[in-house]
Amino acid sequence: MPRPWLAVALCLASSAAVAQERTVDSRPWFARFDGGAGTPVGLLGGVVGRAVAPGFAIEVGGGLGVTGYQAAVLARGYLPVGDSDTSSWTVAGGPSLGLLGESLGLHVAHRDDLAVARGDLFYVAGLNVEAGYELRLGWGFIFRVAVGGFVTVAENMAALCAKDPGSSAEPAGCEPGGPDAIPSGPQVARRRAYPYFALGLGFAW
Repeated sequence: MPRPWLAVALCLASSAAVAQERTVDSRPWFARFDGGAGTPVGLLGGVVGRAVAPGFAIEVGGGLGVTGYQAAVLARGYLPVGDSDTSSWTVAGGPSLGLLGESLGLHVAHRDDLAVARGDLFYVAGLNVEAGYELRLGWGFIFRVAVGGFVTVAENMAALCAKDPGSSAEPAGCEPGGPDAIPSGPQVARRRAYPYFALGLGFAW
């Protein structure tokens, strides 16, 4: 028959082991809202993921950005900040895709001299890499901040607002709404690479 003191000792040892386990591993599933400028899920989107190995997770997400509906898959690694079991430096990378079309219920900016059918679908596909910081409290709260970059691999969107040879002005139909206006999808697609900034809030379980 087990002795009472032995049972208490086993419980205390088990509790200590749980307390020392990193939050990112003890709560493997997570859901998060991400927002920012040029992020893999657009201006605002949602992400779900799971830790598949100690300090390593896979996440998928989607949202809406200037290049249309966004979808992304990222692999994310976590490196503890000092001896902390809740704070981590993070690095991540993976592909993302933006889809734009009137059939998706989205406005398609384009040159006035270019005919665009309702069924036409335009895309920007590329790769993302980022580095940042993530805080995961013991009861599940997630906060993260990151900076990264996107490199275009394939697209058919930039031609919608192609500039005339020798001209720096935007063609008719593609003029910005003002000096501080957010660029349109075709204007973003003209850039082969650009940086991005992301903030995220979520919960892990």
